[in-house]
Amino acid sequence: MIKPGARRSRRLRKKLFTGEYRVLGAECRVRFSRALLEAEIENFWDQLVALLGTMELQFGGGGAARVFSGFITAKGRYGGVTQEQLEKLDEWLKAQLLVASVEISEPMDAYYGCE
Repeated sequence: MIKPGARRSRRLRKKLFTGEYRVLGAECRVRFSRALLEAEIENFWDQLVALLGTMELQFGGGGAARVFSGFITAKGRYGGVTQEQLEKLDEWLKAQLLVASVEISEPMDAYYGCE
């Protein structure tokens, strides 16, 4: 376990992704209003990936015809998602007619979870 208040060199903070090198991400869960057809799923994912690309974000996870979940992080090695990016994503997902519910967590440490 990483001690949060321990003094570390810059090199070690970078290696452990702590301090100014901390990476933020958010959990995301989307439930569809009905089971989607394969073509609808592909179309939805194509649109979502395009949106995330414009926001310099990436998504790891998966799902099925009625629900998907995963973790969203920034494309860069360091940094992370911002509250504004998550709000934009939340608005876009809720505007989709096929989406019944959206749950996006607050930004959290991608390597060490909630503190």
